[in-house]
Amino acid sequence: MEGKAFFLDSYAIYEITAGNPNYRKYAQGIRAITTRLNLMEIYYAHLRKGARYADDAYERFLGICSDFSDTEIKEAMKIKAKLKSENSKSNISCIDALGYTIALNRKLLFLTGDREFRGMVNVEFVE
Repeated sequence: MEGKAFFLDSYAIYEITAGNPNYRKYAQGIRAITTRLNLMEIYYAHLRKGARYADDAYERFLGICSDFSDTEIKEAMKIKAKLKSENSKSNISCIDALGYTIALNRKLLFLTGDREFRGMVNVEFVE
């Protein structure tokens, strides 16, 4: 993985925090970013395990959060619309479309296990 840098989507962060062995190599020692929007999803997903667990997961990744621009927001929604027009069953969330756009713009691999991204360019897909 030397030289690779990643955008961690919510799926990937969840799997890392849940201890999925397929994500073990992404749990530390990599160059990565995410957004607070992704952490919002992680916080919500972990609340059923308790507020303390959710807080720990959120804080663990807070240091790699990156901001995004209005241009990236608009590009992301264009990508989401294009994917939807190409495949009416495409259901990529706005947050995922933004993360994918950030990854493309910043030359990062989009790390995910979300099946919506399987086979897409610039995606490192992990089960």
